[in-house]
Amino acid sequence: MRQTHAMDRLQVSGRVEILQRFYRLRDRRGRFITPRCIGTAREVRHNLVTTAGRTYFASRARASGDDAPVSHYAIGTDATAPAAGQTALVAESYRAVLTRTKVSNGQLELTLFLGRTQGNGVTYREGGAFNAASGGTLLARVTFSDKAKTNTNTLTVIHTITLSAS
Repeated sequence: MRQTHAMDRLQVSGRVEILQRFYRLRDRRGRFITPRCIGTAREVRHNLVTTAGRTYFASRARASGDDAPVSHYAIGTDATAPAAGQTALVAESYRAVLTRTKVSNGQLELTLFLGRTQGNGVTYREGGAFNAASGGTLLARVTFSDKAKTNTNTLTVIHTITLSAS
């Protein structure tokens, strides 16, 4: 007879909020001005926590994990649907240290902020949480609608991972 452990019943789910703020950099005569926000776009998506991500969170919850903590977020250009066995983004373009990490009520909230001078010239379509500056374990992946990044906008990705018993 198989024993059931609490970790066997661990549910891991995710939600991602992407905020894009647009700025006016020139006045009507074409002169440079102090950047002023002229609009915001918001998108909310559910993400897939990968098989490696589930294993990672289960080992961390048992306090026996040897893996490094979640530290980086990557974004890329491919919109292929997430799959549980993925170990990397399909077309990673930008990775950075998380801007903010918050743990509260069984939720891990990871925030990446790209200012007007960061990650420009690319249309992003995917994102993922990692535990390393390169390589590392892909813990969760999400795809979203096109987010063209230029010096006239900022991009904020808030990735929330929820752990709960089933």
